[in-house]
Amino acid sequence: MQDFLSLHDAEQIAEETAPVQGPPLGRVVTGILTHPAETFREALAHPVQAHALTLAALGGVYWALNLAIAQGMGATLSLPVLLPAAVAVGLAGGVAYLFALSILIHWSCDILGGESTRERVRYVLAAAGVPGILALVVVGLPRILLFGQGLFMPDRPWLSANPLLVWGLWFGDAVAFAWSLTIVVRGLKIMTGFSIGRAMLAAALPVIPILLIGVLFVSIAWSGIFFAPPAF
Repeated sequence: MQDFLSLHDAEQIAEETAPVQGPPLGRVVTGILTHPAETFREALAHPVQAHALTLAALGGVYWALNLAIAQGMGATLSLPVLLPAAVAVGLAGGVAYLFALSILIHWSCDILGGESTRERVRYVLAAAGVPGILALVVVGLPRILLFGQGLFMPDRPWLSANPLLVWGLWFGDAVAFAWSLTIVVRGLKIMTGFSIGRAMLAAALPVIPILLIGVLFVSIAWSGIFFAPPAF
């Protein structure tokens, strides 16, 4: 009898300590696009960090490609080199951005009186990248197929090729960006119980330390330029 009780206790402890699985990644992606509130409530109860890292990495690829277009990197790199480089940088940058911004968002939620964990904040931020992943498939890849190397050239010859098509594709980017911001605010609201206004403030507060750090670096660079000894 005692052995039976010991076995029963061991099974109960194993059940209590077993990791709880959140919703599968595919259901999270479709849920964020169709019914985000319900999806967030389910996913934030058990935020699977592997899902957050995957979504952040894929979202980083989308923004890395946009950065390569904005910087006109096609002038120095051929398309077969540029695309893999953008993918590699985007995967790593998306994850790094996720961890860095989650620290600031967690800080802003804390000072505004909301209960949050960095794991949940990371999940919210990663889920907000789903519209960017959708935009990568819907407008990003077609744009590369249509314009090729010219898309990444600094003189932007593709702008005059078909203005209606170009602005239609950029409109898709704008919609994805606005959609992502909406998801961040909604996710923070559900996670912390904030009002919409306070959730928007929590999302906006990290801009302050980012600006302060930027001003500090500019000040250091500026003083270095004007107070450095002459080079002769």
